[in-house]
This record gives sequence, structure tokens and C-alpha cells, in this order.
Amino acid sequence: MVFGIGEAMAGYALLRSAIAGVKGAIETGKDAKNIAKLVGSIFTAQDQIQKEKNHNVTVKDQFGMENIVSSEIDKAELESQLNEIRLLCNMKYGSDFWSNCLQIRNNALAEQKEKEKKARIRKAQEAKELRHNLFILLSIVVVAGFIFVAFALYQKAFAKEYTRSQKIHRGDIVLIKTTTCRLFAQDIKDNGSTRWCFYQTRIGFKRKYSTITQDSVSFCQREFKCRINALTDSPPKEVNDTMKNLNKGFN
Repeated sequence: MVFGIGEAMAGYALLRSAIAGVKGAIETGKDAKNIAKLVGSIFTAQDQIQKEKNHNVTVKDQFGMENIVSSEIDKAELESQLNEIRLLCNMKYGSDFWSNCLQIRNNALAEQKEKEKKARIRKAQEAKELRHNLFILLSIVVVAGFIFVAFALYQKAFAKEYTRSQKIHRGDIVLIKTTTCRLFAQDIKDNGSTRWCFYQTRIGFKRKYSTITQDSVSFCQREFKCRINALTDSPPKEVNDTMKNLNKGFN
């Protein structure tokens, strides 16, 4: 392993700590499983250093990092410690122990990358399916709208002309129902300026009433076609004052 000059303290500190941890575990007789976990921390530290190497470090930064790596001797010493730990592990747990640990870690990383790749592919596929479904929905709405408009235009262009009776039956024409209202009283009111004409009629067995006001110089017509829905069930209160003058209005 070759170390560069411009590396940050975190990666190297992690590597030194990991080497010391593995060495201490070997000296205390830890089993291969525990040692393998600690060896994994060494690989993690190496990855951290490699990531830091990939960052652009200026000359000024390199000269300002003498507290991290002061010389090539420090790097050689760190490399020597790593080689020593590798040799101790292989001697105690088998000649392929270190390479097996590295292979297991590489397999785990590859598996993780594969999972992440599948997750990205699945996410992209879901997004694609969502866009496809939205396109289908929009297409259905547009086609349905087009069909509705086309049908409406067709109906308008080729609509059948109904007779008056059919229009009345369909409700297109609303007939105003009328009956004959006959004058039964009249009076001059409002200081002689207004003539009040009171009418009545029968709808079935019920009497209905209507009132017309007009200029006093005009005479009340004896009867007229009044709208049934405008009639009242009782005569207006003005009739009570007028009944005594019933005969006056027929001049």
C-alpha cells in the first residue's frame, strides 16, 4: 500500500485504531469470528483514506497537514504495521484468513451495490409505469370528451323538430293556465286618482280573487282572462270598504 501526503486525519486515525484493535485482540486470544470483524474495520479505514485521496488537495493544504502525516517515514511505519497484522492473522487463523476476510467484505459490498442497483431500477420502472398510467388516463378523458362533443354536435345537427304538442309534453313550452275573472266591485281611491277593480272566479268549488288598479278615468272591464297562479284565496281588504259602492262603478 502506498499513502499520499495530502490525506485528512480521520482516515489515518481510523486505520491506526483498527490496527491496534486487531493486534490487541490477537494477543488476548480472540476467536477468528471476532478478529474477522476487526479486520473489517481496517478495510473500512482503507476505503476512507482512498475516498479522501480522490479529493483535490492544494499545495497549501498539503503543507498545512504536517500534523496528519509528517513524512514518508510515518507512512512506511503504518504500512509496516499493517503487514505485520496481516502476517499474524494468517499465521494464527490460516494462510488464507486475510484474503478470505477481504473476499467476504467484497462480496458484501457487491451485494449491497446490487441491491441499490435493483432499487434504482425498480424505482425507475415504477415512475415509468406511473407516467404510462397517467398517459392512459389522460387519453381516456380526452377521447371521452371528444366523443361527448361529437355526439352533442350530431344531436344538434340532426335533432328532430318537435310539434307544439310534443314540446308542451316535453316541458319545452310551459302553458300559462287562465280562466275568466268577472268584475264584482270597484272603487275610486287615493284621493280620486286610482280606480280599483275587484274580480272573482271559481276554480272547482273554490272562489278565487284578483285585483287590478288603473287610472281613475278608465272604467273597469267586466271580465278578462286572468292567470290562475296569480289568483288569491280571499278578497283583498279594500273590498270591505268598497262593497257599499258596488252599484256606483257600473255607469
